[in-house]
Amino acid sequence: VWIVRTVRNEVGTVFDATTGTPWEPSPEVIGETVQLMMKGTPAYTYVGEDEYYWNDLNRPIPVYHFRFDGGTDVYASRATAEIVSRRTGFWRAFTPFLITHSVAFSSDDDTNAIFLLVMLGAITILVATGWWAWWRIR
Repeated sequence: VWIVRTVRNEVGTVFDATTGTPWEPSPEVIGETVQLMMKGTPAYTYVGEDEYYWNDLNRPIPVYHFRFDGGTDVYASRATAEIVSRRTGFWRAFTPFLITHSVAFSSDDDTNAIFLLVMLGAITILVATGWWAWWRIR
């Protein structure tokens, strides 16, 4: 196959190298491809289709989600079979911190923005009352 990208920050399109026609790999083909990239080629189960935020492209893309024996979750691009993310059980323990860090509590950007503004307002009030209490006892 050939993966063609017209610009660097796009997922790309897969073409059959023999015929030159566009080719969309199935979840089974992508699962087998990803399995070959895993140490020891462990067994896996296909979890389903999803969207996953790919840092390389700075946006969510359509992916297939696979869970491998040992607890590693792998997200692979539905278009190109490239691995977008590998999440071990140890790494998943940090998910709440990652969500907090990226202010991504929901999939709705407006909800996340409102939550961020409320938290900034609460921090501002906390700092202001601290200064007020400090000046008062001075």
